[in-house]
Amino acid sequence: MFARQICAFAFILAFPTAALADFVKPGDCAIIVASRQSVPEALNYIRDNAINADTIFASRNGWYAISVGTIPNAGSSDFVASLAARATIPPDSYCSTGEAYVSVAWSRPVSSAIPSTSGTNTSLDAPFDARPLTTQEKRYLQAGLTLQGTYSGLTDGEWGRGSQTAYEAFLTEEGWMDTNRSAAILAILTADVIEEDRWTNLYMPAINASLYYPAATMSALDNTETRTTEIDSYDGSIATRFYVGNQTDVVDFHLNIRRNSDNWGPLYESQSDGLIVTGTKSGSFYAYARSLRDPADGLWSTVYIVNQLEDKSNRPALMASGFQIGRAPSLDVSNSGYLMKLVEAAVSEYEAGRSADVAATTNPPPVAPPPPAAAPSPTERFSATGSGFYINADAAIMTNAHVIKDCDTLTVEGEALRVIAASDTFDLALLAPVVPHQTEHFLSFAAKPARLNSDITIAGFPLQGILNGLNITRGSVSSMEGLEDATRMQISAPVQPGNSGGPIVDRYGRVVGIVVARLNYEYTKERSGAEPQNINFGIRGAMGAMFAGLNDVVIRTTELSEEITPEDLADQLRDATVLIQCEGSN
Repeated sequence: MFARQICAFAFILAFPTAALADFVKPGDCAIIVASRQSVPEALNYIRDNAINADTIFASRNGWYAISVGTIPNAGSSDFVASLAARATIPPDSYCSTGEAYVSVAWSRPVSSAIPSTSGTNTSLDAPFDARPLTTQEKRYLQAGLTLQGTYSGLTDGEWGRGSQTAYEAFLTEEGWMDTNRSAAILAILTADVIEEDRWTNLYMPAINASLYYPAATMSALDNTETRTTEIDSYDGSIATRFYVGNQTDVVDFHLNIRRNSDNWGPLYESQSDGLIVTGTKSGSFYAYARSLRDPADGLWSTVYIVNQLEDKSNRPALMASGFQIGRAPSLDVSNSGYLMKLVEAAVSEYEAGRSADVAATTNPPPVAPPPPAAAPSPTERFSATGSGFYINADAAIMTNAHVIKDCDTLTVEGEALRVIAASDTFDLALLAPVVPHQTEHFLSFAAKPARLNSDITIAGFPLQGILNGLNITRGSVSSMEGLEDATRMQISAPVQPGNSGGPIVDRYGRVVGIVVARLNYEYTKERSGAEPQNINFGIRGAMGAMFAGLNDVVIRTTELSEEITPEDLADQLRDATVLIQCEGSN
């Protein structure tokens, strides 16, 4: 790749004759996000900032302009300003018709990617470097630092000095070393809070603005008069309101806050083009207003947050830092991205260390000398069954690792299967047909976790030999955690032996979990004296999606769509759920 870049660079020096107009249709312009003094520097900028660049143009002055694509020139200024306000492109981006450019220095080949960071150290002990992270991954860590109380900037995915300083402050507070391990743990802590508080992306069309809010601790009610949403915490500590108006309105609004600052406490102010921030604090009470100008119509959208009781959760900070014009990106990260690979490595290290600690601290009683060796008994064969389901068009199957344990052969309807990957830690396994083929009957994963008490349906093949055919039962999510295990959830739907590995889907037909176990009746009755009823467990769907991504198995995630009737959902599950036959030896 770099050899081709050097050749392209030499070609530019020898033949600087083409004009940008040769590459952009008349009436269009190219969106330029940055310029660098060389092609390698431009490529490094694209890589380090996860820019979805389209072309690098050579200029007459020797610089190289990075473009993310072309748009119609008419109205381009407002469109570029709108993208910049949404943090989609840098704030100093512009659209150029290209009179100063002479040739194309680089263009993204079809289905290619920017060269990966050379020498990137993925060891957990290596110093953390944010450059390999995507913008979304950086935004995720910024949100985590905001919730930890060390970051007060925008959650925009621009990892500058402010973000790095906040990260270093977080390490100092925790007493941790600057390593990839620390960054992975920060991501895990962030995931826990985001999931526990159910941070949700709220978009209000009336003011064309978005922010994140914790749905588990705050209620969002529509105000029909203003056509906005009022967000209040259940404990009465935080109240959030939204307003839209012209420049005179927004200036008066901030002036009123300033006039009252003598009664409230110290005043904080910040103002730049398209942004006005005013805040004041007195003890545990504070008021904060953030106003942004919408480039599309020139109107200002304002979020006003008042905290009336002591609040140490830093919820208002993340709400304010995520406020932006337009639709904000969701607070999540790719299951196959660089950050998730660090998380997976940290989890694996923890599990391995925990197992080693148990082994080291266990002191078994003395064992009598073994008796004389007896003649080996004949190898016993066994047969077992379990459930699984198709997760993509290539007929890949997801199931539990314990379903395929010690199996010499695996089949579905007589078709031989091979094991792609299996993890005892997650109790998950991925299978594929030995003879490749396609299927249109596969299940998509939910983009967000199932909520507490939400309706679910499970499918599987329990008690084969007693029951015949697919069994479908319904229930709900009764707890967001399993037995001391946050990777699992508790469900009320009946589960029997043989259900393991089957899908748990929501009322939209999306996978939200994988059936894994039921609470042992005799054990629980012996320990507690109570008879457990419908206490069963599933692995969270997000863990299944992450496991597939880590093993390069493509899956589909979907947002909410139309609800599926129970009868249609049964048809969908019947086509996608499979009976796995196992043959092995003890």
